[in-house]
Amino acid sequence: MTIQILNIPDTRQELATWLDRQLVDLHLAQLVAELEYVAEDLNPADFEVDSLDGILGDRRDSVLESGLRSLDYDQCAALLTCPALLLELQELVLIHGGRYWQRLLESETPAPQQVAKEQRKTEPKSAPVLLEPVKPASSSRTFAGWIVAVATLVVLVSIGVWYQTPDLPPVNQVAENDGPEAEPTMIASTWGFDNPAGFDDSQTPSEYLNQLAEMASAWFNKRPESAEDLKVRLAQFRHGCETLLNAPHTALAPEDREWLRERCRTWASKIETHHDAVDSENVLAVREEADETINRLINALRMKASEVA
Repeated sequence: MTIQILNIPDTRQELATWLDRQLVDLHLAQLVAELEYVAEDLNPADFEVDSLDGILGDRRDSVLESGLRSLDYDQCAALLTCPALLLELQELVLIHGGRYWQRLLESETPAPQQVAKEQRKTEPKSAPVLLEPVKPASSSRTFAGWIVAVATLVVLVSIGVWYQTPDLPPVNQVAENDGPEAEPTMIASTWGFDNPAGFDDSQTPSEYLNQLAEMASAWFNKRPESAEDLKVRLAQFRHGCETLLNAPHTALAPEDREWLRERCRTWASKIETHHDAVDSENVLAVREEADETINRLINALRMKASEVA
């Protein structure tokens, strides 16, 4: 197992780039767990924060457009002292992030079969050994020194915090009824979130969310090139969002159901925007924008599945 916090860089540019990669990684929850394990005793007062907006400030839009390099060193470092904010920031960039984040997702996210292969690996677990915290020499101690203290503690602990991500469920093919024989005016369909084989509440929460991600990926099974076909395809996906909103999702905990429905409302709104743009913009450009939206949706579901396991 790789201990994530041992790899925290010390320079502003390296830290910002490293954090960008963590935010699109399936193992962000492991990093958060490690940081939370040491945060209580090793959290410098100079970096205490209580909200994501408090860190990002007026740089929020810049972060969504071009990543954490828009922040100064103290802002990047502060994210590490309140680990839960990293999960909040991950949701923010997955839903609202620009093309920088989409390119990063495409370059950093491994193929699903590779993820499944890596997550099937097992290692023996050892209980963490609690050591006396490393005390700062003075109140002016730099964050670089804090990083060294964290790394030292984790090395002494040996394997530190163990966080296991689950096996991904088998990928199931989803059926479609929008072949050449389908009516072009049809809205409801049997692909995407309208797939009757979906919403299996007997699954574990992780399996359930991964299945939803697979259902959403059916968008890419057909590539419409005309305005009429693209509008039908978008309308069908939007209908599936309505089906998703109305499903009971009893496989999920109440707070995760609410998370899913909130995200679904956002995704549905974006799909409606793409649908409305078809008549006034280049069809292939709109399709590309819809691809980005649905890729973010899929990645959000995959990452949430890893988090709830």
